[in-house]
Amino acid sequence: GNIGPGGGFVFHDCGNRRWEISKFLGYVSSCEEAIEMCEQYRGGGYSDWYLPIKGELKRASIIFHKGAWGDIYNSETDMFCDENTYWTSWWYPESSCTSVINFSSFEDEAVGSWGDDYYAVRAVRTFTVLDR
Repeated sequence: GNIGPGGGFVFHDCGNRRWEISKFLGYVSSCEEAIEMCEQYRGGGYSDWYLPIKGELKRASIIFHKGAWGDIYNSETDMFCDENTYWTSWWYPESSCTSVINFSSFEDEAVGSWGDDYYAVRAVRTFTVLDR
């Protein structure tokens, strides 16, 4: 596990393409606010961060809990003992609900896209590694 150019943890690679996830960004009460928070995030000076889809967030949470980064631990991001439930950009059109994923249980559930409950936010971005 490496730190990506945006300062996030690299949690997936496919050929020359890599995915990194940001530190914990905060809590919001709607999916729209979560999308905006990710779009405004400028980790590493990059402006291409976005709210992850369900599969991306689930993959990152499983990898974190497997300890794939060995002894890497950052108390600011609290990567290995994160029990927050996070917004995803996965939307259920038939019910106007979005999906949230719990980082400790890996379970996802459909919730209203706005309301009284606050869920956590992390952003994701992809980048390309050029062959040398």
